[in-house]
This record gives sequence, structure tokens and C-alpha cells, in this order.
Amino acid sequence: MKGIFFDMDGVLLDSMPYHAEAMYKALKLELDYELDKKWIFLLEGMPAEKFLQEIFKRNPPKNVSVNQDMLLRLVNLKKKIFKEIENVALIDGVYELLEEMDKTSCIKAIVSGSSRKEVEYMIEKKIGILNFDIVISGDDVTRGKPDPQPYLTALKKTNLAREDVLVVENSPLGIMSACNAKLEYIVTLNSTPLTIQDFNNFLPNSIKNEFSKYIFKDIRSARDFIFDWIYKSHGKIVHI
Repeated sequence: MKGIFFDMDGVLLDSMPYHAEAMYKALKLELDYELDKKWIFLLEGMPAEKFLQEIFKRNPPKNVSVNQDMLLRLVNLKKKIFKEIENVALIDGVYELLEEMDKTSCIKAIVSGSSRKEVEYMIEKKIGILNFDIVISGDDVTRGKPDPQPYLTALKKTNLAREDVLVVENSPLGIMSACNAKLEYIVTLNSTPLTIQDFNNFLPNSIKNEFSKYIFKDIRSARDFIFDWIYKSHGKIVHI
């Protein structure tokens, strides 16, 4: 038996532009802070609070001390704005892919950095949670992407061997998490504004020399590869 581990935001759901806009607006309203939205995509998969800490470490807000209360206010405001503006749709080709996968014995899992409440709300609303065998959320781990823990947790729950798992990701931190877990992966760019050069500038050397071989423009163009992988015995796609 094999398994496909999908990231959610940006892989299954075209939600990242809304997350980026919500975070940008929250920072602007609360702190008059100008965020380069590219960072939302570069650090996608990181919990919101940790994302803010990382951003403020690189570019501290002016005349404001960063504390836990402020971070919590920003996270809650971002969630509120996201709910107000989101009009999330499935990534083109996802519905057909999942429908075809239902005809196989392949396990389908979601591995997301979002809270379980957010993951289940979005998936139930757009796809149907019963379409997946397991869901790993940010609430199920103590260390998020790029740490391997999210994917290792999914691996343990599915009881699959590493060589029988393929990860589908769209972000640098997701790629790093899959590699750190020593899992095969592919990248579907979908609607990300990141260029290949952006990935190369961000990824460690041990990964950047390999990852560009396994990039697809979108989930639809990855369809043949995914089913070839499911039905045939592949060698390692990536070995770190």
C-alpha cells in the first residue's frame, strides 16, 4: 500500500493569496507595518505566531515592543480578516485527482501547519473531510515545518514505509520538512508568486541542487506522475 501526503494551503486549496492579504492587513491596521507578502509564501507552513516572530526578527516594528499579547492580537486579527475576505476555491484539478485516487488503495493524508479547527473547517467546506484517511494539523505536533515532525507523525499514523510515501508540497518550508523526514516529494507551484530563484535563494544547498527536478506548474500537470508513482514501483525520487 502507498500513501500521498498533501499539504493543504496552496496545494489542495487556493487559499494562500487570502492568507497573505489577511496578514498584510492585520499588520497594517495594528502596527502600520508594511509586510512584503512574499514572506508569507516563503515561510508558509510556519504557525502564525512563529511567523510573526521571524518577520519581526528580520525587520522589527518601529516604536513597538514585541510581546506575547501583541502577537496574540495580531494572530486573532489575521484570522478575523481571513474569515471576512476568504473566497477559497479548490486548486484546479484537485477534485478530479482525488476522485481518481478513490479508485485506488492509496492512502490520502493532509499534513498542514494550520490548526485542526481551521483545517477541518476548510476541508469540510470545500472537499469533504471523509475524502482523507488521516489529517495532521498544527495542533498534532510540537514542532512545525520545516521540522520533520508533521510528516513523521503522518508516517506513524498510516503505518507506511518511507519508500511508500509521496509528499505533495508547494513551499520551501514544506520541502524542507519532507526532506528532513527523508520522504520523496514533488512540488506543485499552483498560484504561488515565488519563482524558482526564490526557492533556490531560500533552500539549503543540500536540497536546492535536487528539488528543481521535481517541480510541476500545477496539480493538474502532476497528475500523470502521481498515478505512475501509485501504480508502479519507483526508485527514490529524492534522497537526502
